[in-house]
Amino acid sequence: MVNEGICRQQKAMSILKIISLCVKSIFSEVHWNVIKGLRKWEIKDLKKRLDSEYAKLGKLYYGLKEDDEKSLKEIEFVKNQIDYLETEIDALEKDIENLRHKMVKERSKHL
Repeated sequence: MVNEGICRQQKAMSILKIISLCVKSIFSEVHWNVIKGLRKWEIKDLKKRLDSEYAKLGKLYYGLKEDDEKSLKEIEFVKNQIDYLETEIDALEKDIENLRHKMVKERSKHL
């Protein structure tokens, strides 16, 4: 008779733990999706800027005169912008991937 009470109490605790883990998992997924959405939006914006820099570079090369120092400096600046944007996009994409692994790893600790 005493053992039945202990068994029911342990079962109730495990159900509460399961519900707690489910709620934490749901909030963790919502948090992840918000962060991922914001990062994807930022990456999309950077890719638009990258496309406009490539277009600007093409226009500068098309209108380039041989002794035009101003255009050469502007071309170099645009190339640096392109390198920066590509590096930033790669870093953000890796950051998304690393953050996902970190969140899943953190969630598995509570199991």
